[in-house]
Amino acid sequence: MPLRLTVRLRRAALALRPAPMHVDGRERLRMVLGALLGVLLAGLLSRWVGGQWGMSPWLVAPIGASAVLVFGVPASPLA
Repeated sequence: MPLRLTVRLRRAALALRPAPMHVDGRERLRMVLGALLGVLLAGLLSRWVGGQWGMSPWLVAPIGASAVLVFGVPASPLA
């Protein structure tokens, strides 16, 4: 009986995985460069405004997440 339950749970977990996306190399390069430039610009601006101990460490997570949404998956509802 527990074996059937684990098989069912495994199948249910696999059904929740997103469909694989096929992205060409040019689009990946655009995503990486856009995210890199966006994070770099935000870090430089926070360093310039906040001095040597600006808010750079506190901006890494939100700016990185925003860069993924804007440049990585721009067609998603969250972006």
